[in-house]
Amino acid sequence: VMSSAPGWAGTLSCSVCKRERMLGEEFSKKQIEKRKSNPRAPLKCKSCVDAEALAEREQAATRKKSEAGASAGQSSESDVLTCACCKCEMSPENFSRKQLSKGDARRCTNCLADADRQARAAETEKAAVKLEAAREAARAAERDPSKSAAEKLAALSLESALEAQKVTGIAPARARRRR
Repeated sequence: VMSSAPGWAGTLSCSVCKRERMLGEEFSKKQIEKRKSNPRAPLKCKSCVDAEALAEREQAATRKKSEAGASAGQSSESDVLTCACCKCEMSPENFSRKQLSKGDARRCTNCLADADRQARAAETEKAAVKLEAAREAARAAERDPSKSAAEKLAALSLESALEAQKVTGIAPARARRRR
């Protein structure tokens, strides 16, 4: 996701897809923490992590199918399970071990992947809305002659902090007030 602000470019690069000058929001918090502790650590962007997870799930499904075919000549009616999310009836290899233990609340791997993608998209959208609201508040503070310099500075500081978070992936630290 590229920013609409001209001239914005991150300093991060993905070791898998080799893209460079990426924004911090394109990496997970764990990857950003990894970079903070070791500036030379190789990083993986969220897209590459998702692609690797999908390939791993497909590989596991293929392996389970071949193991099931070799060990059990035919599957019985009891081997058909229903996903609580999409209501589709599937064989047990379409569920993770953890989901199989959840009984009727189990969700298939496809539904879990979709839920994860939707959660990430919602998080990105929420951050974009928050940044746009901060930008509008800063513009409004600048236009309003009744606002004090401190109020204008606070609005502009919030906007800057959210932009920095988008680029670096590091949330701003809040200063503690002394009593």
